[in-house]
Amino acid sequence: MENMVKIGKPGEGKNTEEKVTDSAEGSCPETGRQEPVSSERDSVILRELRKLRQEHAEAADDNKRALPGEGKNTEEKVTDSAEGSCPETGRQETVSSERDSVILRELRKLRQEHAEAADDNKRALARLENNMKELMERTTSLEQKAEYMEERIGNTENRTTRLERSAAFLLQRTAKLSVKCDDFESRLRRNNIRIHDIPEGAEKNDTIGFVTGLIKSKIKITDDMVIRIERAHRSLVAKPKDSAAPPRAIIIRFLDYKVKEYVIRQAWKQKTTYERQTIYFNQDYTTEVQRKRKQVRDVIKKLKEKDVKAQSPYPAQLKVFLDSGTKTFSTLMEAAPIKVMHYLFN
Repeated sequence: MENMVKIGKPGEGKNTEEKVTDSAEGSCPETGRQEPVSSERDSVILRELRKLRQEHAEAADDNKRALPGEGKNTEEKVTDSAEGSCPETGRQETVSSERDSVILRELRKLRQEHAEAADDNKRALARLENNMKELMERTTSLEQKAEYMEERIGNTENRTTRLERSAAFLLQRTAKLSVKCDDFESRLRRNNIRIHDIPEGAEKNDTIGFVTGLIKSKIKITDDMVIRIERAHRSLVAKPKDSAAPPRAIIIRFLDYKVKEYVIRQAWKQKTTYERQTIYFNQDYTTEVQRKRKQVRDVIKKLKEKDVKAQSPYPAQLKVFLDSGTKTFSTLMEAAPIKVMHYLFN
């Protein structure tokens, strides 16, 4: 009776194994009879509980969590079994046996559920490991590609730098060659003269004879000067379709540079007309020189409106006659900071 009171008392610090053992060794106080069958079943229950505890511990370590409430329920079931082994009112052995059987079935079912959960966890971990492996392989592949791309980008940047240096060098070289070519072309045109505003078709089919007679009749030259013209033709632009459009210039090439210079200087000193139309003699400049001289002529025109005398020496210089003296500038940019711009904009 004393053992039975200890088992049924709530809050006892003993574990489940001690409770079941005491219940198995106790006897019924009314009959004084041993219960070996119940003791054997309790031993089986103890073994099952130990296995269950071990599986719980392993599952807790694997999953880092414990199943809530199972240990408490198991202890309550075992406690009920121990209490049922010795009823005060004379319960029969079959009741205890049925309870033990229920406990065993429940424990086995619980073990089976735990085993299935463990298998599921293992399969999930296996899938996770496979996914991690695939991710690692993809990460490694991406790292290799990134290294390859970085290498290619570095090579491309180095090549771009070399190409930029080469392009800068070639641009400088091209600029120098362009200046040389322009100077060479200008030297080839040193013996040429352009005559403007002669009507289209006036030369007919003999341009050299027409120009020779024009110079001799309109320009004051000495009688002993021999005019030898190598070539003469209209400028190579398209013939204007509109009769009101300005005619093309006639380009003349002299064999003697001195004769050419004498003719153009005499033409500049006098006013020359053809069929009551004023004609103009000019140097045969290259396209680039003509563009620069046009800019200078626009400046000279504005200076003359301000009563400032100016000229444009070859190739496209600006010569200004100021009160303080004569100033010559190679380009318009050189003349910008000084008094010339003051005359233009004031």
